[in-house]
Amino acid sequence: MSNTRETILENLFGELNNHMFERRLSMVSVEFSERMTSSAGRYFPQRRLIRLSAPYLRLHGWDKCRNTLIHEMIHADLHVRGKPYGHTPEFKHWLKKLTGEKSIYHHDDMRPYDRPYRHVYTCPGGHKYYRKNRTRRKTSCGQCDKTYNPRYLLKYIGRENV
Repeated sequence: MSNTRETILENLFGELNNHMFERRLSMVSVEFSERMTSSAGRYFPQRRLIRLSAPYLRLHGWDKCRNTLIHEMIHADLHVRGKPYGHTPEFKHWLKKLTGEKSIYHHDDMRPYDRPYRHVYTCPGGHKYYRKNRTRRKTSCGQCDKTYNPRYLLKYIGRENV
């Protein structure tokens, strides 16, 4: 399965690079990681590498993984063109144009498989968050407000068995 999965990823990357990025990302490589359990994907600019989460693929399938790949390819494209490649207004413009997504965050469940307990938080809006470790700093809900807002402070509920 691994070779097939990697081949599908490389083919998808090549297709997206040709159709959406005018072949600017031919020097960027892609791979899956079994160890990525807290994020769906990541771009490493020094290595020109996009790494996607294999657990995320298993949980959510190729459609969501495709959008994550496009998200990371936008970071890579901006980097290759010498532009700021964080979650800038230009990044958000391209994300919306290429995927239709307005948010830079994926709120899908990314529970790690190697931890028996998860720390659970909720916000006044009813959103649930699972964390590996219990946070000591005040944190607000990113779904209710993109910036820190004390009206949407996360409240610690407790541990949950997985």
